[in-house]
Amino acid sequence: MNWELKNRFAMETEKTFLITVGSYTVVIFAVSTSYLLIYFKYPKFFSNFVASQTPYSCCS
Repeated sequence: MNWELKNRFAMETEKTFLITVGSYTVVIFAVSTSYLLIYFKYPKFFSNFVASQTPYSCCS
């Protein structure tokens, strides 16, 4: 494996890594933003939703 090929491979890997991290960040950001929007717009719905998602033993 010569140096140029190794360098190109490293660049490709880095690009893929950055794209993966970027998309994960976007997804997480979108999910948290929608959670916050639901929380502020519909607090009653949000609390009911959270209550239905979590087992009643932890928070009754």
